[in-house]
Amino acid sequence: MKTYQQIKVTNLLLLIVGITILTASVYYAALNELLKLPGVSTIFLLFLAAAAGLILRSLTLGIFYGSRLTLHQSLSFEWIFQTVRAIVPGLPATFEQVFIMREVSLDCRTTSIWSGARRNVSILLGLGAFMTISLLTQSIIMTVVFCVLILGFLILNLKNFVVVESLLKQLLSGLLVYLCEGAIFCYALHPELEIETAILLYLGFNLFYYSSPVPGGLGLAELPALLDRSSIAMPVLLIFHLFRLLPLPVFYLLYFTRYKLNFSDLFRPDLALIIDRTRRPPHGWSWKCDMERPDISVVIPAYNEEQRLPVFLDSILDFLKENKRLKIEVLVVDDGSSDRTIEVVKSYAAKCPKIKLLAQVRNQGKGAAVRSGMLVAEGNYIVYADADGATPISELNKLIPLMEKSYEIVIGSRRMNSASVARKGVRELMGMVFYKTVNFFAVPGVSDTQCGFKAFRRDVAHKLFGNAIEDGWAFDVEILYLAQLYGFAIMEISVNWNEIEGSKVNPIKDALKMLIAVFRIRRHHSGFTKLTN
Repeated sequence: MKTYQQIKVTNLLLLIVGITILTASVYYAALNELLKLPGVSTIFLLFLAAAAGLILRSLTLGIFYGSRLTLHQSLSFEWIFQTVRAIVPGLPATFEQVFIMREVSLDCRTTSIWSGARRNVSILLGLGAFMTISLLTQSIIMTVVFCVLILGFLILNLKNFVVVESLLKQLLSGLLVYLCEGAIFCYALHPELEIETAILLYLGFNLFYYSSPVPGGLGLAELPALLDRSSIAMPVLLIFHLFRLLPLPVFYLLYFTRYKLNFSDLFRPDLALIIDRTRRPPHGWSWKCDMERPDISVVIPAYNEEQRLPVFLDSILDFLKENKRLKIEVLVVDDGSSDRTIEVVKSYAAKCPKIKLLAQVRNQGKGAAVRSGMLVAEGNYIVYADADGATPISELNKLIPLMEKSYEIVIGSRRMNSASVARKGVRELMGMVFYKTVNFFAVPGVSDTQCGFKAFRRDVAHKLFGNAIEDGWAFDVEILYLAQLYGFAIMEISVNWNEIEGSKVNPIKDALKMLIAVFRIRRHHSGFTKLTN
């Protein structure tokens, strides 16, 4: 199997070859006075053709999977696949199948049918393109040969209804792309070229573009222009090719790190296998409780909380009295407080040995405090809760049953319809903007990353917080980002939550810091290849 460096070097060499061919082709056309820039209307129509093709190709996943994928998933997955195919044409097709299985938890049979149908339709469309070219060039023998090949291929693949149905869906969506994109392309060239020539250019471009070993088909997709002596063929294919490639860097920036991929992943021939290892088993990752440990550890980060913490600790003491059968450890992590927070915790610890103090010498940030507590907590399940008690400790009764049902992570949410939340003014607005941004760029599928009430299995908590680096408020985003990277299940449930006076969060300043941190988290943690290091 080729190594990462071998594939990267091969890809670079092929790119150099493609650029060399493209440069030579342009010079050849220029020396033969074949270059003439098309008009503005032609360029605009070429842009429309590329845009129409992009949109229609993006809908092919949705056509096949239907309601099993959201519209955004259908579009973003297909954009990722188009980008990957352009960057590394030789990457195994199983990557696409495994990627969908991991992100949507679809079964192998469904994705295998889709993957097989996609491959077969690509072959059929390629054969159909060759047959059309043979017809247009009046090569009767080649037309008959390709017609026989198409019929034979169809007979071999029409084995059962499911295969036929999936093949028809893929074939119809593929034909729709070619017809719409090709029609606009040919219409753009109508004043300059005959319709037969325009069709030949379009089909030839696509054949080279999709079968080229060169990234993006660069240099090869323009070769059909050299077969035509018109002065507009080469510039048209160059412009059309540019419009086809332009969206790819945008898709890369938007979606690769959102779905935990990075550039170096694409040069791993075993990428599909690496991703498959992070795909959560149907009943969760295996784990067994240690009966010698506490059932639950509650980690409470505290910084200058002498006013609000006693109220929360009193409610915890009441909860302990009501749930005597539960073995609970309460760990308050003082983050270098300058007030009497440590004295308050010590006074409660003297009354109840289940309450313990972990004191940090200096203030390091909420993320650092929670991380310290999580890594030393002894419970089978570890819950972190904010010191203000905005979410009542009694909400643990909602989390515990779900943890016992094999969910690795259960988090409270203030944004679900059934949540009881009291929040005011600008904080609500800033929160909404922040949640939408985080959901789009880093943690898809989680509506509330910042609720200070989250439960983890001990092994999961130690793995996530052991790899975390964020010391500030954005640590929640980092932990959930890592959880999705490792393939842990995140169950989100509605909780009661009331805003408590005395918050240390600046809704504007800290929100901007957290947004910057989101992109720092993406940059630092993205990449399935890192999981093998």
